[in-house]
Amino acid sequence: MEEDKEKMESEMMRQSRDLEMLQNTIQKSQRERENMQSEMDVLLDRINKMSDMLDKSTVGRTHPQ
Repeated sequence: MEEDKEKMESEMMRQSRDLEMLQNTIQKSQRERENMQSEMDVLLDRINKMSDMLDKSTVGRTHPQ
């Protein structure tokens, strides 16, 4: 009976460690996803600004004032 109890406690501790590792992995993945999303937002903003600049320069050349 005591041996079963020890095995059960040992298994619970192992599962608890595994769960903690999984939670840490999930948190890290979420931070990485947020960082990537932020980088993508910055890149998209730059692309849009460059596109606007290109549009303005094209309009300036095709329709001189």
